[in-house]
Amino acid sequence: METVSAPVNMHKRGGARGRWSRVGRAALAILLLAVAGCGGGSDGGGSATEAGRILALTESTVTRPAGDGEIDVDPLRRGRRARTDRVPVIFIHGFHFPLSGGSPRHQMDDLIADLTLRVPAWDDHYQEWLYQYEPLNHLDRSAAELAGELHRIHYQGPVILVGYSQGGLVARSFDTQFGGEFPVVLLIMVATPNAGLPLEAMKTMLLEDINQLPDPLPTALTREVARAVYRELFGEREVSTDLAEGSTFLAGLAPPRPAYHAFAGIGAEANLFLDYVSNLDLYAGLANDGLVTVAGVEAGLVAGRTAELHPGEGYLNRSHIAIIRDAALFGAIAELLTPDAAAELGVVRVTAVTH
Repeated sequence: METVSAPVNMHKRGGARGRWSRVGRAALAILLLAVAGCGGGSDGGGSATEAGRILALTESTVTRPAGDGEIDVDPLRRGRRARTDRVPVIFIHGFHFPLSGGSPRHQMDDLIADLTLRVPAWDDHYQEWLYQYEPLNHLDRSAAELAGELHRIHYQGPVILVGYSQGGLVARSFDTQFGGEFPVVLLIMVATPNAGLPLEAMKTMLLEDINQLPDPLPTALTREVARAVYRELFGEREVSTDLAEGSTFLAGLAPPRPAYHAFAGIGAEANLFLDYVSNLDLYAGLANDGLVTVAGVEAGLVAGRTAELHPGEGYLNRSHIAIIRDAALFGAIAELLTPDAAAELGVVRVTAVTH
């Protein structure tokens, strides 16, 4: 298990803005292209075609259709059906970049598969479910759609929620709105921005650097593609309203409870974008994973609790993206779901009532 104490990650914070010279801004453009999934090859025509596709997609205010959330009761394709005598562990993914490929459900694949093998007698106590939702919608709506899905599959009883990034806020909203109907006996958050994100400051600083990108650029469209990616990251999205520091959504969440657990990381690793964000002035002196500060994660915990894997051993040296695939994290979550822990939670062989 690789952990480091919080202060270790702070040494690179000072004077970060001065480091981003003209070369740094060119690197920003390139890494924004990588975020968009349009790196292209050496063929200039191919890059232009891909850039044009991205620009066309970002002309609309919503690049992905809004859709109701959906519970997958067999995410590992084990031929399982929803049961009423096992408590569901519901995994909730985080934000998914609209222009990237794949599906947000894949964020949780490794964690789900690992826990079903790592936790002794998993099938005797739990059933793994995956909740997939539209990540651009308001988070309270996504929480309400989760409750609707539980009604649809006729499940009544306690639940365990495991949320990654903004998925942890969906989990907290669900507990706030529907905890009386579906008791949340355990709520686990991974890199969740419980104190919100400094979106306005991030927008201002990133846009400043984009507008100062040097000429000539690797391709003629790099600046425009960078701006397109910027619009996708910080456009007028419902979820952006919820994630902003001091939002009405965050203020309306129920206070943290002892059933809440959170984990934080403080490393950017080889991810250029997260390394760039982690060095912005707005995070100077703050331990963070390139997107969320440790203090922001711990804002979802009762007083005296920390988001370390094990108190006193330091925070996980992983970035916001890499943390959800880290074996040390899997082990820490598994400890919260052992048979003894399940017995303490009162979730062993719980019989739920169905319609």
